[in-house]
Amino acid sequence: MSSSRLQLFIRGEKLKDMDSFSKSDPYAVLIACVNGAPRHVVGRTETKKDDLSPRFEKSISVEFMFETKQEFIVKVLDDDGKGEQADDLVGQAKFQLAHVVGSRNATLKLDMNPGFLYISAKEESKAGRDTVALKFRGKAMKKMDLFGKSDPYFKFERILPNGTTKQLFESKPINNTLEPDWPALPKLRVADLTTADMHEKTLRFACFDKDMMSDDPMGGFMCSF
Repeated sequence: MSSSRLQLFIRGEKLKDMDSFSKSDPYAVLIACVNGAPRHVVGRTETKKDDLSPRFEKSISVEFMFETKQEFIVKVLDDDGKGEQADDLVGQAKFQLAHVVGSRNATLKLDMNPGFLYISAKEESKAGRDTVALKFRGKAMKKMDLFGKSDPYFKFERILPNGTTKQLFESKPINNTLEPDWPALPKLRVADLTTADMHEKTLRFACFDKDMMSDDPMGGFMCSF
């Protein structure tokens, strides 16, 4: 049976606000269905803070089987730190993968009532499937707190050709340490880390000290993959 690997990109528009004093912190979860019933989670996006019209940067990879009915459920949840089973449901919709591929510009519009969700498909090259696992740790870092050490966390970003940044990962802070050893990052696609010029420094690591009021920069560096 013929098949093709696709990347699905998800964005929302005017989604339901679940928070009383701010906007929702949405993320999307894609669930594969078997005989119309949800079976297993295929993937999830990153969380977008205070955003009712999120454009998720992380795509979800799926296998498109030609001439086969493939149904999925996409759920948008408000990230309260409780996990997918307990976070508040912003909305959900069911769709067939063939309808995405067959739509204009390979983009399907779903009614989330209120708001809309757009699912776009892009064929994935074989090279684009390669992944890499990264891990960071610090040593003898700068002391930022008056009565303690530092509570460091980092952001790992890619600088895009238009000068904007795409966040690839943000760690959780490790409290009261100058030698943080952060857990390994989720696997990242090599295609998300590289450019045509392999020596061009387009990856940025920036470390911050987590504070109650505002986070202080602790340093960083630029590199290539």
